[in-house]
Amino acid sequence: MRNSLRLLFETMLIPAIPGEAVITQPQQQYKLRVNVPITFSAFIPDNNIDAPPSFVTYAYCDFNPCIYQGDNRDFTPTGTTYRVRQQITLVPADPAQPLGFLAGTTANLVQPSALYDKLTSIGLDGNLTQEALADTVLGDTVLKIAVGTAGTSSMNVATTRAAPRAMQVELSGNVTNPIPFFACNITWDLTVIADGTSKSSPIYEISGKRGEYPAYDMSIGVQYLQLYDPRPLGRTGFSLCAPTEPISQSGALQ
Repeated sequence: MRNSLRLLFETMLIPAIPGEAVITQPQQQYKLRVNVPITFSAFIPDNNIDAPPSFVTYAYCDFNPCIYQGDNRDFTPTGTTYRVRQQITLVPADPAQPLGFLAGTTANLVQPSALYDKLTSIGLDGNLTQEALADTVLGDTVLKIAVGTAGTSSMNVATTRAAPRAMQVELSGNVTNPIPFFACNITWDLTVIADGTSKSSPIYEISGKRGEYPAYDMSIGVQYLQLYDPRPLGRTGFSLCAPTEPISQSGALQ
């Protein structure tokens, strides 16, 4: 009887902080992260950017300069504006989830793009005016001229179990400009690993490549990561056509 009570005591589950489970085996304790939500976004930090010049661009804007509406935000974990976004929630160390991710959490998202005539849409502060933003007459050559939403067919979220307590997810895309004139694509191809193999020190690893524009950020677990900011390098929408660059980042998974 005494041995039975001792075994029962040693195998009890110990309460954990939200998002973690502390599993107690006989004379051994270790932490495993339960849910690891991942959100990756590409966004234009500026309020607006110049559209690449081309014959079609000039035709849209009556041979005046055109501009795109930006996402008008800095790096923040609560950013709600973006050009493209991918989401998934991994469960790398939960034996009750053999797929390694929560069903229904995978998403490929885009937000509408808008083209404006620069001469009639920019205020003294250099930002789009409220009149331009509220314009609903499209196809003319003043204020807001065109709106389009890119397709998601090139975006892919694919998971692989990398180890008994590690999940790997591939995030990729090559999203075209939804407004029909020359502009290169937003391109990325990332591998993210959430690894709970170490009982006390789970880690994440990010590798792959991304374009020189726009900005990229990611939330993984409870951490927010600034992956790339084109502004210190002076890069703009004209950098979309440049070759992709490598990305590599790792750290403790919190």
